[in-house]
Parts: sequence; C-alpha cells; structure tokens
Amino acid sequence: MAWKRGIKVWATPDTISVEFAGKRDKDEKPNIQRNEYTKEEVNKMIVCINKLKDQYNNRIPSRNLGEEYLVEIGI
Repeated sequence: MAWKRGIKVWATPDTISVEFAGKRDKDEKPNIQRNEYTKEEVNKMIVCINKLKDQYNNRIPSRNLGEEYLVEIGI
C-alpha cells in the first residue's frame, strides 16, 4: 500500500484502531503508527463534538475539543 495521506480505521468488539503514516523524510518509507481507542473513549468524544458543533459551526478547534473531552472524562 502506498501511503501519502490518509488513515485506516477498523473496529473490534471493544476497540477502534487507527493506522496512519507518520512524518518522514522525502526518500524514506513512511513510519506507520497505530493507536487504539476504547469504544467508550470514542463515544465520549462524540458527546463532546455534539456539544460544541453548533457553537463552532462544525469547525471545532482541537484545543476546545480536547478541553471539553477532559471535562467529560472528569479530569
């Protein structure tokens, strides 16, 4: 698979996995990175997006989304 831009996402019963090409030099092969998130984490993020989407006209700054997520998880 040729990596330019983009991500691969797949779900298992308990997690969502995301695979993407990290930063690299022009002639190097991409550094493939993978993150896993529980479905609980993803659901909390969706709640945060729904809270903020009208306020920011569906263009939520990542800082604001992160802050709302921390409030949602109780940190």
